[in-house]
Amino acid sequence: MFTSPIVRYALLMAVVLWSAADAQEDLILRTGATGQVWTYSREMSGIALTELWTDGAEREQCLGIFPGRPGQLGITETGTIIYQSIPLLLPAPGDILHRGHTISLAPSRYWELTSSGRDILIIDDPDLESIIWTTEKAIKGLKPTAPAIGKNDLPTLTSGFNAVRLAQLSLSRWEFKQAAAYYNQAARHFETLARQSAKSGLSKSPMQDYVHAFQSAAQEIQKNGSRWVCRDHLTAISRLLTAYRRDHRGKMPDQLSALQKWTVDQSRADPGTIARLFRAPADRNNTRPISYFYRPNAATGEAIVVSYFYPGRLVELVRHTENYRVQDRPIGKTQIDSLVEMGKTLLSQNDTLAVPILTALTHVAPDLKLGHCLLGYAYLEVENYDRARNAFERAIDLDHRLSEAYNGLGLVFQNRPKGLYNAIRYFRRALQWPPDERLSQLYNIHRDARFNMAQTRYKLKEYDTKRDLDHVIALDPTYAPTYKLLGKWWEEQEEDYEQAAMAYARYITLAPEDPEGRELLSRAYLRSKNFDRIVQLLEDHIREYPEEITSLPILAQACLELKRPNWAQTYFSRYVAHLDPQHRALYEDIRFLASVEELEEYNSLDTDAARSSFLRQFWALKDPNLITATNERKLEHYRRVWYALTNFSEGKKPFDRRGEVYIRFGEPDYRSRSNMLNLQQSLSVQRVKERVAQTLFGGEAAQQTYFGPVYPVRGLQTRLSGATPISMQREDASMQQAIEQSQERERQGLESGDEEQRTVRSAQATADDQTGEDISTFERRANSVVNAGNMGSEFFNLQPDFNAVSVPEDASMVRWETWIYTDVNGGIEITFTDEAMTGSFDYAPSPLDPNIPIRTLALLNRYNPRRVTEFAARVTPDYYATPENTRPLEFYYDLADFQSLQNDVSALEVYTGIPQTLGRYFAENNTTEMVVERTVSLLNEQTGDVYRRTGDVRYRNAGDQTGIQGAFIPDVVRLDAPPGYYKLEVHLLDRLSGRQGRYRQIIELEKYQTRSMKVSDLELAWRVAEGGPQDKFRKGELHVVPMPTRTYPKGQSIFVYYEIYNLKRDEFGQTRYQVEYTIAPKGKGVGGAVSRLVRTLGGKREKVLLGYEQVGTMNLETVYTELELGDREPGRYALEVVITDLNSEQTASKNALFVVAQ
Repeated sequence: MFTSPIVRYALLMAVVLWSAADAQEDLILRTGATGQVWTYSREMSGIALTELWTDGAEREQCLGIFPGRPGQLGITETGTIIYQSIPLLLPAPGDILHRGHTISLAPSRYWELTSSGRDILIIDDPDLESIIWTTEKAIKGLKPTAPAIGKNDLPTLTSGFNAVRLAQLSLSRWEFKQAAAYYNQAARHFETLARQSAKSGLSKSPMQDYVHAFQSAAQEIQKNGSRWVCRDHLTAISRLLTAYRRDHRGKMPDQLSALQKWTVDQSRADPGTIARLFRAPADRNNTRPISYFYRPNAATGEAIVVSYFYPGRLVELVRHTENYRVQDRPIGKTQIDSLVEMGKTLLSQNDTLAVPILTALTHVAPDLKLGHCLLGYAYLEVENYDRARNAFERAIDLDHRLSEAYNGLGLVFQNRPKGLYNAIRYFRRALQWPPDERLSQLYNIHRDARFNMAQTRYKLKEYDTKRDLDHVIALDPTYAPTYKLLGKWWEEQEEDYEQAAMAYARYITLAPEDPEGRELLSRAYLRSKNFDRIVQLLEDHIREYPEEITSLPILAQACLELKRPNWAQTYFSRYVAHLDPQHRALYEDIRFLASVEELEEYNSLDTDAARSSFLRQFWALKDPNLITATNERKLEHYRRVWYALTNFSEGKKPFDRRGEVYIRFGEPDYRSRSNMLNLQQSLSVQRVKERVAQTLFGGEAAQQTYFGPVYPVRGLQTRLSGATPISMQREDASMQQAIEQSQERERQGLESGDEEQRTVRSAQATADDQTGEDISTFERRANSVVNAGNMGSEFFNLQPDFNAVSVPEDASMVRWETWIYTDVNGGIEITFTDEAMTGSFDYAPSPLDPNIPIRTLALLNRYNPRRVTEFAARVTPDYYATPENTRPLEFYYDLADFQSLQNDVSALEVYTGIPQTLGRYFAENNTTEMVVERTVSLLNEQTGDVYRRTGDVRYRNAGDQTGIQGAFIPDVVRLDAPPGYYKLEVHLLDRLSGRQGRYRQIIELEKYQTRSMKVSDLELAWRVAEGGPQDKFRKGELHVVPMPTRTYPKGQSIFVYYEIYNLKRDEFGQTRYQVEYTIAPKGKGVGGAVSRLVRTLGGKREKVLLGYEQVGTMNLETVYTELELGDREPGRYALEVVITDLNSEQTASKNALFVVAQ
């Protein structure tokens, strides 16, 4: 009969229901010596029916037929038969856990049975104590001899019952109209059966009960179907709460979402069905997973679950001692006021629960203007601006004088990119009307509206920002946010960092708990270069609040400027380590400072260990100062990334194109913006601008002064200011000539330039190849869009929308920013524009105008800021200028390597000589003192490993020693490192004067731990003696004082120390080796004066040769020799030592240069 899926589902539900009905046992009531009344239950077409029979004196008689299972059967003292019926049942909605919960389709009643079986009377108030109820079970097989119901009535009964099932299913799907129709259909079927009771055998009065129940249900659903479902839902939730408490030892779930998750885990029902149980049909917010408000700590008699979606009414689940009760009641003024106060409290605490509470308030009191206004502010807190706007507009509909609602609308539009002017309009409306006293605890509306207007003007870069802030201060001088915004205005609009610092200091006084105040004040000090004040301000703060990390980058930068790199590294490292992985990756990203080749190599690595090794080497090679454990270049990278995130993230996250360029090239030498022209230009900046202008526009344009970008941007110069645009007028032939001259200069540069110039030209060619748009290609592409009629013009102009900014009063259509780097690739200009006016800057686009000749367009394309930057990045992937040392410290150093006592390493000794003239004489003590910090570092460029030794050289002597020329303080440092090539750096810092000096060179540490005979480097010494003090110059039994100057006075002997390794012993355990020393002038071409002097002396030998044999027992020998120079003339000489192992016949030699001075 029925074919729809809903009907099939309903029939399936019937099987579950009647399997329980069959388990019900029939009863028998003894009415006398021989009389009895009994129940006989049967299932007729899926419907449980209970027949009541009596076996009177003459025959069996049916006393009545009731829908439902057998109820109670009893008899009064007067012999009246009483029957309590159990009505038809359906599974309860939301019985997700299948605990057998049911609902009745009609009320349970008491009936008085008569012998006729037709006059069944309803007993409204029976005397239950006078009734004797039977508990005797009817014996099996006690059946009536004839059926009591006609076969023709079964389809009607079945149809009526199925209609009820379909009505319940429609309700669960929130199809209220359909559910009401099904209930009406069921009522008609049962009404038909009631009219035909005499023929059908069914009792009329019980059938009329069902008719009335179904009609009432249809009417209720049509009027309040949503509340009907809410009551069903809360009833189901009450059962789930009971089961949850039983499963968790009496503990309640913290949230309804936890109950929902537990139900999904416990039930085999579809999760979507379970989720629907926690949603109210009247809740229009489809994104809200749970509609009902939940109070797990509700006391007995209070509502634990509430549905706030019905005007003037509450559907509640009220808590009792051990169970729950659902009630649907009207809401009064007290409850509404309570919701208002609760919403205000949650709003003041910025609690997200304010949204559901105030949403509930607007449902139960839809005409309460304060409810909608407060809801708007709650939506603002969670940044749902569309819903906030709807709430504020509804509040204004209810009261057009509600100033708080106008202020809220202003805040909505303030958060929209193109709504700022509308925001100002609404803030002004808020100032026109008096505030609502009931909201005075939350808002000082006139102050807030004025401040919000100032914020909006600040976003628009309007000068009136300060005027509005002055009004706010007049209204409330203790309102802290005013001073924070005022500080930003002074800092960004006026670049008056002293005024900004004063405003920030006032803000800190009023809001000491806000760490941003110290950060802003420190940033103002940073820009005003007041680094000592930053350290004073922030060091105690970060000790007190170690979890506060936002101030660490500012403190690190101050430490860098104060020459405290170790502190700076500590603060930067701590900051980066505490960032979330997404932001930490920005600081570790090397894309914006690595070369193309380096990035390709890095991206080809497939393991974390390999990438980590690459990065360690990458940063080690960029370290400009090996003498410290701090990598100053890496700290500068951190500073640049922080600056980019702080200043260039307005319209794009994490930062726009300016951030990328800033990370690669650092702070520009010149910066000018459309909203703040920079009129101060150094000579080097002017030269870069003139060169760019001459290249783009010709010689006449180079005479202009450019306060903005030379590269043309979209502007209104000719329309608003009346100024004449820069001269772009020249003949086509003149342009061709200029291009040919430029190409010729490039060819000459490639032919006559040095290697670096050729590299630059090659990189330019590579960049052009990669872009795939050389001039000729661009010409061919542009020819397809240029009007042929325009090509015949003798002169041309840039379209007025595109011009260089050559006058301060230029009014641009787009926001622009231009940067000049004077030392990057010979000086470049990079121009950025905000074409979409969203705060996101990108490279200025190339102007495309059919009125511009093709070659000019090609030239503009070639020098487009994007291509200029890409070319510069290929030539200079990472620009970093080491801070200049304005007070150099000159010193002497020498070095020699030896075999180390450790395995697989060699020992490097670095000798330094610090001139005594650097000492400081203290007249009051008559002493000369010197304290010099000495650091020696080795960098392995292949692995990135650094070996470093740091210490102090202290000198103190009586009298004034600073005037002794040529005297120096010797020192020695020893480092052990694996053999290989290294970058050596020797750095001295005079702690008393602040002067410092640094030397670098590439060295090779020789490998001595081999089987072959080896000789160490030659250490030239001032003196070598046996014994002596146990100090840093002690080598075994010898005391060797190095001569780092390698310069000896004429007539003085040279002391040489070296070591011989791996000498071979003979059969007697002895070593035999030969030593030869050769001293000769350093070539004819080195120091010509020496050669001339030798020729003048005539007869003198140019070479001195000494030699001897030595016998020993050790395979390692330490050797020192004093070589007399005799009458050697001043000049440069070479000393060579040749060692021959007479047992193995192996030979090794070492050389050293020295100078003989007058």
